[in-house]
Amino acid sequence: AEGSYVYFVMSDTNGFGKLYRYNTESDVVEEMGIGEIAAETYTVLNGRIIYKKKYDDKILYSYHPMDGTETVFSDMTGLDDGDSWDVMRDNSYVYVYYTNKDSGEAYFLFLDSEGNYVGKAVVSQEYEEGSYAGDVLGGDEYMMYRPIKTGKFMYLKKADIADGTVYLKEAEQPERN
Repeated sequence: AEGSYVYFVMSDTNGFGKLYRYNTESDVVEEMGIGEIAAETYTVLNGRIIYKKKYDDKILYSYHPMDGTETVFSDMTGLDDGDSWDVMRDNSYVYVYYTNKDSGEAYFLFLDSEGNYVGKAVVSQEYEEGSYAGDVLGGDEYMMYRPIKTGKFMYLKKADIADGTVYLKEAEQPERN
């Protein structure tokens, strides 16, 4: 969701579909007109829709609903050697989750709000095929990540992102009574 809009994909059984948005003020649903996209790999950033057309694409596209134009947001060809999954964002960065079943590595590529590569954060050196990303929470100073497999919270300081490759650290869990 962003502003007065809630975005969603009506997907088929293969995980592709058309993107729609619901205007919470006018109670109107409209198709965005970008054709079929990968249902789980889109986000909205400052009024632009950032998405992948296919799950294994190395290119993120940007659609501007105000004028109906599509541009390349980020070409990540050469930045990775894995398989791309989810695209998430907060007010500072776009996070693209990648996995590499050959090396066992799972990581995030960080892009700024203009689609420029900023850095990489390694999540795991023990990725197993079939493990899914999890939840990302972005704040002003920290990025939090909770992998589905472990359920443990991990974090990094956003100030460290610009330094290149960073590793997420496991957050201490409080004792439960």
